[in-house]
Amino acid sequence: MKKISTEYKLKTIIVITHVLFLAGLIFVNQISYWYLLVTLFSLGLIGKLGGEIGFHRYFAHKSFKTEYWKSRMLLILGSLNLFGSTLSWAGTHRVHHRFTDDDNDPHSPHTQNPFKVWILWWKPFQISNRYVSDMIKDPWQLFIHKWYFELALTLIFVLGLVNFKLLMFGLLLPSIIQFHASSLLVDIVCHKWGYRNFNTSDHSKNNTFVNMFTGGSGLHNNHHANPGDYYFVQKPGEWDLWGLFIKRFLLIK
Repeated sequence: MKKISTEYKLKTIIVITHVLFLAGLIFVNQISYWYLLVTLFSLGLIGKLGGEIGFHRYFAHKSFKTEYWKSRMLLILGSLNLFGSTLSWAGTHRVHHRFTDDDNDPHSPHTQNPFKVWILWWKPFQISNRYVSDMIKDPWQLFIHKWYFELALTLIFVLGLVNFKLLMFGLLLPSIIQFHASSLLVDIVCHKWGYRNFNTSDHSKNNTFVNMFTGGSGLHNNHHANPGDYYFVQKPGEWDLWGLFIKRFLLIK
C-alpha cells in the first residue's frame, strides 16, 4: 500500500449521512428533548472524545501516551464520526500541518474556495504512505481503513433497524454537525480571524469565540506552533477543556 486514498470514502460517507438525515426528517413527526440530549451526548462522546482527543491529539499528533484499552476506545469512538478511518483522517491532518496554507494543503481557505472547504469538497489528493507509517503497523487501524465503508453502512443499517430516531439524532446529526462545525470554525475561521501568540509561517489564528464553542480547539495558532502538545493553553485567559480531560483521565506520564 503506497498511498492512502481518501476521496471515495470521505465524499461517499458525507453524501450518505446528509441524504439519510434529510430524508429521515420526513418520517419524524415529533422530536423530544430526549433525542436532542442524545445528540449533545453523542457530540461529546464521539465528536470530542473520539474525534478531537482520539483522532486528532492522540493518533494524528501522538501528543500523549495512554493505556492500550483506552487507545482502542478512542479508535472506535473516533471511527463513529463517519469521517473516515484514522489513516485517512489523521494522514490528511498530518499533510495539512506539513503544508499549512500553501498549494499542497488539502483544505486551506487561502488556496481553495472557502465554501468548498466548509462542505469538505476539497481538491482530490492522496496521502503518501510515509505520513502514516506508524499507523499502518496497527492491525486494528488497517482493518478499519480497509473495510470502513462497509462497516459504516452496516452500523447505519443495524442502528436504523434497532431505533430509527437513535440513528438520526445519535449518529447522523452529530456526524453532520462535526463535519461542518470543524471545517467552518477551525479550518476556515481559525485560519482567517483571531490573534496570534506565535509567528508561525502559516495563517493559523487563535479565536476566542471558536474556543468557547469547541472547548479548546480554537487555540489553533498555539496548536500549529506546538503540534506535539496535548494541552493548547499558552497564556492566562486561554482554556482547553480537552487537554485537561487528557491529563485527568487518559495521560500516562
